Amino acid sequence: MTRERAVRAKGAAIRVMLRIILNAIIMLGEVAAIAAVAWVGLRHPFLFAAGTAALSFGLGLALEAKRLRNELPFYFDSGAPRLLFVPVIGFLEALFKGILAGVAALFTFSGTDPNRLYWVAVLFGVTVFAGSGALRLLSLHVAANPTRWGYFRLGPPLGLLYSAGLSLLALFAILPKSTLSEIGWEIIWELPPRSANSSRSSKWPSMTSSSPCFRPLSAAIGPKSPASPSASTSWRDLSRPSMQP
Repeated sequence: MTRERAVRAKGAAIRVMLRIILNAIIMLGEVAAIAAVAWVGLRHPFLFAAGTAALSFGLGLALEAKRLRNELPFYFDSGAPRLLFVPVIGFLEALFKGILAGVAALFTFSGTDPNRLYWVAVLFGVTVFAGSGALRLLSLHVAANPTRWGYFRLGPPLGLLYSAGLSLLALFAILPKSTLSEIGWEIIWELPPRSANSSRSSKWPSMTSSSPCFRPLSAAIGPKSPASPSASTSWRDLSRPSMQP
């Protein structure tokens, strides 16, 4: 009996070690995948935005229709026009969320300041890893559907987590922070008439992080990038009469 117990204990220890190694491999794979996605967003922001929009729209086409079929009895007592209501509304909602996700992804990695983009990529990776871990725990402990929870439920809390990360970086002076009134004054009076994507996107993060109304949509835009000499003309300059004949 003692020998059998020793063999069983050894087998259990081997299984535990294999499980630990397997979990470590899975976690390393997730970290590598998240780093690859962050690298794509950092180096190819337009490709990242297009992929995000397409993925969101593709998932939404299937998930929105399923959600609407379950929600119709809640909103309609009987006679709900499912044949027309479900596909049309589902398509429009999936399209809207896909466009919104693409725009947010584009603003996330827009700009030319390498220091800001570096911290944006780091914070993006941390947020995505937290969401991945939350989905794993939900699926293991409460049998949650990761696709549905990731699409419908985790967006707002992850957005708030990301916004909190931006505020924390600004608190430690890693990223500068401006008030909403300063951003509004600069947009009205100092925004170049033909600003590049980097100069436009530099206004977005400070505005979203300075107002609680915008924090759920805070798309990871941090400090302003230095304006180029060709983009130094302000709205006040436009109001001045030209000296040329």
